[in-house]
Amino acid sequence: MNKLLSIVFSLLIGYIIGSFSPAYFITKYLKGVDIRDIGTKNAGTTNVKRSVGFLPAVVTGLIDTTKGLLSIAISKYVFKAPEIVACASGFAAILGHIFPFYLNFRGGKGAATATGMLILSLMKLFLGLPTATFIADIVFLALLVLAIFFITRDSDFLGMAFLPVLAIFLLIRFSFSPTLLLALILVCFLFYYYCNKHGTSQNI
Repeated sequence: MNKLLSIVFSLLIGYIIGSFSPAYFITKYLKGVDIRDIGTKNAGTTNVKRSVGFLPAVVTGLIDTTKGLLSIAISKYVFKAPEIVACASGFAAILGHIFPFYLNFRGGKGAATATGMLILSLMKLFLGLPTATFIADIVFLALLVLAIFFITRDSDFLGMAFLPVLAIFLLIRFSFSPTLLLALILVCFLFYYYCNKHGTSQNI
């Protein structure tokens, strides 16, 4: 396939996949209402759990988390796009989640889709390390997460405190690559999300 076409199709498919809103369709089917008109008015997993139920929220979370991963996989293995384009396709999925064209560009926050992509990026980075280093790093980060959560008991603050540390850790541990760049951008995006979410909850 022509290189330009592979880029265009990768980004377009990423956006289309991302724009599929399980929160909207599941709530519409089960409740007959627009998820954006009830609860926190956010088309995301948490609002589905509060407004519809646990199992619909699980389905919503699974779909939202995998949308970016699916977009990257299609870009790489179907359109044979280079790594940087595949990463851009994942970001297109996040944009699709936030700005779905058929819902007047008013969707969710994109955190679940970004989290799925970040987990994949971290797996690719850490699995390339020697086994002993990999285990030591995972144990260190896990203990850090547990310590912050034990002290604060606040999941939003956990994200705000842990993500900057993770970004510094990644910069120290790994040399530059498209995967590292993707992980760092996702960390920044999620940090902004948690800061904004925490600030909003403080104002309610």
